[in-house]
Amino acid sequence: MKFLKDKDQIAYLNLYRRYTRFYIEDKQMVEEYRNEIDRISKISKIPVSEFWIDTILYEFDFGTKDTAKKIFARALATILPNIWPNQNLNIEIPHFPALPTIR
Repeated sequence: MKFLKDKDQIAYLNLYRRYTRFYIEDKQMVEEYRNEIDRISKISKIPVSEFWIDTILYEFDFGTKDTAKKIFARALATILPNIWPNQNLNIEIPHFPALPTIR
């Protein structure tokens, strides 16, 4: 992993993505994955949105809706300054009621 970290950051994040889907219970690695997405977004122009989406979907599949909302807010806080620099972005996620299921 250290080789990919310096040489190919997309492949590096894809390795994290695969690992976290294979070892679902390894929550520490999921958080490392999120930290690396955040770090890479700050030091390079590599688009990381797809990796944030992946980790949000991970929470919907294996976590909770509340945690997914927190990760979504974290992703926006990371991505939006790259799109709109020098803006004061206060991000607040509204509460969306659960949709009724059709049976």
